[in-house]
Amino acid sequence: MKRETKTELLTIRCTVKEKDHIRNKANEKNINLGTYILDSAIAGLERKNYKEKKRLKRKVEMQELLNEISRKLQKDDISKGELISLLQDIIEEEKKEWQNW
Repeated sequence: MKRETKTELLTIRCTVKEKDHIRNKANEKNINLGTYILDSAIAGLERKNYKEKKRLKRKVEMQELLNEISRKLQKDDISKGELISLLQDIIEEEKKEWQNW
């Protein structure tokens, strides 16, 4: 298979801190900076937007609630009222998630 010649040039602006961070990531993978950036862009590793960050934060909070319920159930250390309250919190958060979808 013939290898295609790279003829195009992309120029991006970033801060020194961002460049250092990207360079360190490339070094960790033992590849050059250009290859790392190109591979990341082609793979679709875009920066997470605010809405995605909020959704991820909610998912983490939900998982923490479920973990708490699981721990308390395993220790038999939860009242029926507390369990119902925690489950209602989860249901309300899931409703919000679906409304924002």
